[in-house]
Amino acid sequence: MVSAAASSLEDLVIHCPFFGRSLASCLALCDRSLRSLDLRMNFFDGGLDCVSLAKGLESLKLWHPSLISSPNWGLPAYGRLCKLELVGGIVLSEHLADMMRACPHLTDLILIRCCSEGAISIELERLERCKLDLYFTVHCSLNLNSPRLQDLDIQGFYQIRVGHNHRLKRLSIANSEGNVTMVDVGNLPELEYLSIEGQHWYWSEIRSLLRNAIEVEHLAINIEYSGDFLEPETFPAIQLEEFFSNHRKLQVGGHPRCVLRSISAWY
Repeated sequence: MVSAAASSLEDLVIHCPFFGRSLASCLALCDRSLRSLDLRMNFFDGGLDCVSLAKGLESLKLWHPSLISSPNWGLPAYGRLCKLELVGGIVLSEHLADMMRACPHLTDLILIRCCSEGAISIELERLERCKLDLYFTVHCSLNLNSPRLQDLDIQGFYQIRVGHNHRLKRLSIANSEGNVTMVDVGNLPELEYLSIEGQHWYWSEIRSLLRNAIEVEHLAINIEYSGDFLEPETFPAIQLEEFFSNHRKLQVGGHPRCVLRSISAWY
């Protein structure tokens, strides 16, 4: 059936058991027309190497991938791929870096409920939107350098560095399983939305973010503990009051666009 439509097939979704050789045959037939590929990898008996046969892909979504080795895609394999999404898989940082090098023109990168560890480094010139949702992380840090970046949503990192040449308008940082000890994103002159959540944030990083987000209009804070050491501390209310009273747009009860959702502190 796929072979009959190969010359004009643009979207292929496979969420059932299938053989690697069958997929390779399909992709070889529709390599010129295929634009979007959606694969459920836990039903798949082969690796990711054959995916590179679809050279014209613009969107690739992989369910439950096991990225414990680098796919043999060549460099670069995907000159047209704009969106890459990995859902519910094991993603080792060094092999994710190899995948990024094979997809240099990504504008959208999404990892949802993926397990990883160590340092993740991403350098993509065209990346505009990035969502990294990690769980069961072990001292996972992020180093991200993308000059066109506008929307960043990350979960599960304890240290975050973002190149200061970004264009961030939305920033969401959360860590529900551990500490956030370092956040370096530079100045945030275009930021409109800021959300910070988690169990324990170092107060120095909260203060730095608030001071740099001089244009933010929507702020959400949901943090249980603060403090610059592993021993949890309550929020220093005086410094929070100073921030809100001096901010041009986030004056409590003043600016109509201010959205302060919650501040939680355990005593």
